Amino acid sequence: MHPVECSIMLSVTYRLNPTLFASSSLRACPAPSVPHVTRVRARSLRMASVEQEVIAVTQKLLNSIAGGDWQTYQTLCAKDLTCFEPEASGNLVEGLDFHKYYFDNIDYKASSESQKANKPILLNTIASPKVRVIGDCAVITYVRLTQKGGSAPVTARAEETRVWEKRGGNWVLVHFHKSIPA
Repeated sequence: MHPVECSIMLSVTYRLNPTLFASSSLRACPAPSVPHVTRVRARSLRMASVEQEVIAVTQKLLNSIAGGDWQTYQTLCAKDLTCFEPEASGNLVEGLDFHKYYFDNIDYKASSESQKANKPILLNTIASPKVRVIGDCAVITYVRLTQKGGSAPVTARAEETRVWEKRGGNWVLVHFHKSIPA
């Protein structure tokens, strides 16, 4: 059993029945302190909150891509963003210019309202997310499911890893790696 789990179990046991710790054989080992459990639980809750933040900001980024929202996309990305993605043919891409090209040239940038009304619906879903927080950085790995509507709906799947850094109180994407969609 992990030491933290053991400490939590002892603390809970002590709170429920402190007389168990009154025997002379246990006096060498002081009763666990309840504040420790509170600190551990508070840290766990903070970590869960940070994980939810990272998932939410990742979904916001994917929504900006699906909707052709360059303003939101560039706000969420570092100017020195790096990535490996299928569109780059195995090359490391640096900066935002490569990505801007797609925002400027994809169908969601249709000029007339009638063209926009006929555009295929695009939906991105984050499946099986796993977040690891390391100081002011967070790494999220997940399966991205992209559904494209239209006359023949299609779902594509890709594995993605994104590295976020907390800058000025905001999460900023600094690197990502995307597999070839299947």
